[in-house]
Amino acid sequence: MREAVVRLPDPGGPRWRSFTDPLRHLVATTLEDVPSVIAEAENEAQAGRICVGYVAFEAAPAFDPRFPGRPHDPAFPLAEFLVFDRFHDSDSLPRRFSGAAPTLGWRPELAQEAYESSVRRIRRYIEAGDTYQVNFTYRLTCPDEADARALFRAMSACRHTLHSAFLDTETVCICSASPELYFELEEDMVRSRPMKGTSPRGRFSAEDEVIADSLRACPKDRAENLMIVDMVRSDLGRIAVPGSVHVDSLFEIERYSTVHQMTSTVSARTNATLLDIFRATFPPASVTGAPKRRTLEIIRELEASPRGVYTGCVGTVGPGRRAAFNVAIRTAAFARSDREWFYGVGSGIVWDSDPGREFRECAQKSAILEPPKEFDLIETILWTQEDGYCRLRRHLDRVAASARYFGFAEMKADPVAVLDAAVRNLQSNPLAVRLRMREDGALFAEARPVEPWPAGRPTIVAVSDERVDSSDRMLYHKTTLREALERAKRANPDCDEVLFLNKDGFVTQGAISNIAVDIDGRLVTPPVTHGLLPGVLRQEMIERGQMVEGAVRLDDLIAAGEFYVLNSVRGMAKATLRLTPMTEPVLDDSATGATLR
Repeated sequence: MREAVVRLPDPGGPRWRSFTDPLRHLVATTLEDVPSVIAEAENEAQAGRICVGYVAFEAAPAFDPRFPGRPHDPAFPLAEFLVFDRFHDSDSLPRRFSGAAPTLGWRPELAQEAYESSVRRIRRYIEAGDTYQVNFTYRLTCPDEADARALFRAMSACRHTLHSAFLDTETVCICSASPELYFELEEDMVRSRPMKGTSPRGRFSAEDEVIADSLRACPKDRAENLMIVDMVRSDLGRIAVPGSVHVDSLFEIERYSTVHQMTSTVSARTNATLLDIFRATFPPASVTGAPKRRTLEIIRELEASPRGVYTGCVGTVGPGRRAAFNVAIRTAAFARSDREWFYGVGSGIVWDSDPGREFRECAQKSAILEPPKEFDLIETILWTQEDGYCRLRRHLDRVAASARYFGFAEMKADPVAVLDAAVRNLQSNPLAVRLRMREDGALFAEARPVEPWPAGRPTIVAVSDERVDSSDRMLYHKTTLREALERAKRANPDCDEVLFLNKDGFVTQGAISNIAVDIDGRLVTPPVTHGLLPGVLRQEMIERGQMVEGAVRLDDLIAAGEFYVLNSVRGMAKATLRLTPMTEPVLDDSATGATLR
């Protein structure tokens, strides 16, 4: 089925425009063909039709013959557009995109050692004055005929992939989940939003904000971003009305599923044709480097494969001098002739770039290929007839923080009204009311009688034999992804609760509780950074000075004899460990705490 789907830049949430049954197929297989294909796409738009297509990175010499040429991948034309006379808008992708996300065996064409060697060569070019910055990339490949529509749905699931596009032609299938705007033309205004500067996401909101602030203030990333902004200003200046080029914003930090990106915006007024805009600006500055011509020569020398669609552009041309193209990053492309998928990753290399860090950045950018974990956010809140909801504001603040972290939509209803509907007409007292929030902002609630901690005896706690990874961000948010917790509880059916340790041997939390223990006369609870949910009762006690954060090991619990489990619904209760031969602590001369047999 030959079709196209593009995301509309609606700040209120994702909206999609789908196209089927193309009238024409415009294809450029040589550099000489490219200008005529671009011009014909603009002619079709002036006649009232919409063209959806792409321009490959290797098409650059078609717009400026001074740019070095490179043989393009014959599996990918240099430019393609499908021409449509109708479309359909909706709040969601068409139903045919609803398949399960495929798990693909992607293989990088470049090992870390070879990548780092190329980065060192780029630094020598910078030292010699040949270039200031090189966007160095490599391919991942996968010989697998996966469900392209399901892959696109998974890749574009993040609300921040504002310039996503799907294109299925006779030769290729493209899944582009790009967050970067190459250019947008609206009558006589052209706007570009280059991205340069990347950092990984934090594990939870507070850590995430620190990392974002650090990126915003980083001299290296600001210098790289400003260098690209100057290139975009220069490019647009070639086709702009004199004096109209303007930097609308600098160094904005945008949050995506796995990374923070630094973005700036440049605009200008222009009467140029679409072809002239491409001649002045292609390839996009953020995916080449500075100066553009010499840097393209270095890219041709060092990169193992042609880029194809990757770091070219994908977009639409429509009536009324309207066009919008992304920078084709976060883009997977399937070549029908080769029966193979390609995905490119890269980063901007400057003099003080750390090769290992740059390689890790590329890995972070390819994380979008992993099938997403679909989940809802949850909060379980104590309700009594006498006092209503206990710690309600803390619960709502926590779910709101997680919603912002994951990019969920705004709540579509008043959460208190949703909770009230769940407890209305119920006779039990007290109740545990579970609030659930979907990614689209929809809220649901259900209530059940409270299950208290055991009465008349300490809570019996087993130690899970599964270690948690404190780098796993899902540990820090309360979600419906609870399989590991449920698995540990099933493995210890004769215990009331299960305790988890992280890979460094520190105590983290229980399946449904935070932990506290008396150490040297102070009540101590593990720090959030060790890999645990920041419970609302825990936080309340810390703020009241009743408890402090500190590292806790298994032998601390054993030495104390009893410790405490904390749960906002059940409250605080004494607990004791049930040790087995597999979980008895063994101390040796080199140990700073307990290890597990």
